[in-house]
Amino acid sequence: QSYRYFKTAYRKSDNVLVYCVEPDKLLNLNQNYIYITDNQWEALNISKEKWRRIELLGYFGYGYNKHTDEKWAAITQYLIWQTVLPEGWFLTFTDGYEGEFKNIHEKETKEIEYLLKNFETLPSFENENFKITKNSKLVLKDTKDVLSNYTLVSPTSLKASIKNNELIVEGSENGEYTLEFVRGEYKPTKLYLSNNDQAVISTDGEPEKRFKITVVVESGNLTIKR
Repeated sequence: QSYRYFKTAYRKSDNVLVYCVEPDKLLNLNQNYIYITDNQWEALNISKEKWRRIELLGYFGYGYNKHTDEKWAAITQYLIWQTVLPEGWFLTFTDGYEGEFKNIHEKETKEIEYLLKNFETLPSFENENFKITKNSKLVLKDTKDVLSNYTLVSPTSLKASIKNNELIVEGSENGEYTLEFVRGEYKPTKLYLSNNDQAVISTDGEPEKRFKITVVVESGNLTIKR
């Protein structure tokens, strides 16, 4: 079936934009939908990795930062459908109604893809173990340049802080410490289902990314020579 123009749909309760996630089905706005917030990928029969990408597209697409023009809604819907297209389907933009096939939003799609890649990138020292001597300082520079997007969330007696793109740890007390960092504040993306009609997702979810490191603080060895 051929669709020639883009339409937007909104959740009636609060006017939040929703995206279609099953391009091989019709959307029926007159039906009642139920929503789920757990294991949504299973309900859609897609991989967990594809669902993760859909969540990120919903967050970084229309409405994110300066993505306020309605074209961003069409671009985001395009990328979501590209993620879940059944085999043999073809999807593209045209340069006007019934115009020639042309990716007129290549710059915008690349911007969204960059935002997704950046969000999924972890600092260069993620999940590593470090040892320092008591009363010394550990300075870790993130060579991937994403650390400044993270917040230290695990409370420990170890003094640690993020300054620009460096993590600074001061070993004042012996012990083994786990430091956990988070980017974003997770809010599940709702998946709305209705019998055999096309499923949709809400755009009010927020993704999250976490990582940990371990720091062991030990007393230094003192050797006396005679």
